[in-house]
Amino acid sequence: METNQLALVMVAGIWAALNTLVSAYKVINDKRDVIISGKYEGESISLEHRRLMLVNDWIPLKFGIAIASLIFAFALFSIPYLTSNPNPWLISLSIFATLGPFGSFLAFTILGFRDYKFIQRILTTVEKSNSKKLTHLIEKND
Repeated sequence: METNQLALVMVAGIWAALNTLVSAYKVINDKRDVIISGKYEGESISLEHRRLMLVNDWIPLKFGIAIASLIFAFALFSIPYLTSNPNPWLISLSIFATLGPFGSFLAFTILGFRDYKFIQRILTTVEKSNSKKLTHLIEKND
């Protein structure tokens, strides 16, 4: 492939990576907010449902996008090597372009563990609060 074609592939790759990651941030953060708040489209959802959303939705989304970020980084890094004689300018651009998705991979992974601990703490607090309310109601009715 010629350098001009590879440069276009690089631009398309950067756009695809950025567009995907920005969209994913919104979806994942919205899902996290539902789990934390216990509200989905204005309706309350049960603690059990919130825990299910954490395990079945949020965790796979969060760490799936982290892996996708790593794949984007690898793809962007590899573009200049699609030709037998890689252009030094394109190699430099690919290294620079790789930093974004690789940084996103690190952020999704490291901050994902931090978010997970926060969500678990919130859900545990809600569970304890519900348990205290139930105990209070039982004692009141006895």
